[in-house]
Amino acid sequence: MSLQIWGLALALALGLEACATTRYKEVRSPPESDGEQASFPSVDTTVVSEAQALEAKVQSLELRLIEFEAQLRTLLDQQDSANGAVMGRFSALADEILELRRQIQGAATLPLKTAASAGQGPAASTLPSKGVNVLYDRALQAFDLQDYAGAKRLFAQILEQEPQGQLADNAQYWLGECAYAVEDYTGGLDAFKRVFGFAETEKDDDAQLKLGYCYFKLGDAESALIEFKRLTVDYPQSEYLQRAEEQIRRIRAAKASRP
Repeated sequence: MSLQIWGLALALALGLEACATTRYKEVRSPPESDGEQASFPSVDTTVVSEAQALEAKVQSLELRLIEFEAQLRTLLDQQDSANGAVMGRFSALADEILELRRQIQGAATLPLKTAASAGQGPAASTLPSKGVNVLYDRALQAFDLQDYAGAKRLFAQILEQEPQGQLADNAQYWLGECAYAVEDYTGGLDAFKRVFGFAETEKDDDAQLKLGYCYFKLGDAESALIEFKRLTVDYPQSEYLQRAEEQIRRIRAAKASRP
C-alpha cells in the first residue's frame, strides 16, 4: 500500500466532518438574523456538556489515528496480505471519528432544530436511533481492540434492529472485516457481497477491494484478478484504485513467472 493512499485516508478522517464511509450528510442551520435568534431558547447546558465530551473523545481518537498511521509506515515494505487486519483497524478508527463528528454536529444543532420544528408535529427521522449509534460506536471500538467476536455480535445486532437503517450497510461491511480479520475468508466473501444489496451504499468500492483479497487468500488468483479488475472499471475514482492495480500487476507477474 502507498503512503499517498494512507495520507489521503488520514486527511479525510481528520479534516472532513462527513464522509462516504458513514453516508451521513452534514446538516447546517442557515445563518439567523437577530430577530430569529431571539426567538430560540438558550442552548441547554447538558447538550453543551455532551458536545464537549464528544469533542474530547474525537481529539483523543485523532491522536490515536495519527499514532496508528505512523506505525503503518513500518509495514509498507511488507506484502499487502500481511496488512489486511491493520487496514481494517485504521478504517475502524476513521469511521469512529467521523461518527463522533456527526454526533457533535447533531448535539450542537439539536436545540435550534427542536425550537424551529415546534408546533409542526412529528417528522420522520432520517438518522439512526440513538441506540444504534451507541452500538455502532461500541462495535468499532471492539474491532479496534481486536475483539472481533464482540464486534461481530454488535454489528449483527445493528442489522437486526435497523436492517434498512442509515448504518446498516456499514454494519454489513464491518461484518466482512471481522471475518477477514480472523481469516474466515469464505465468510468474508459472503459478508462483503451482501454490501451490494444496499442500493445507496458508499461502502461498495471498499467491499469490492476486499472481495479480491478474500479470493486471493483462498488461493483463487483468477477470481481475485477479476474482482480487482472490476474495481478499476466500476469505481475509477476510488481511493483504492492504485491498490487494485498493484494487485493486478502482482497476480499477472506471478502467472507469467510460472513454468
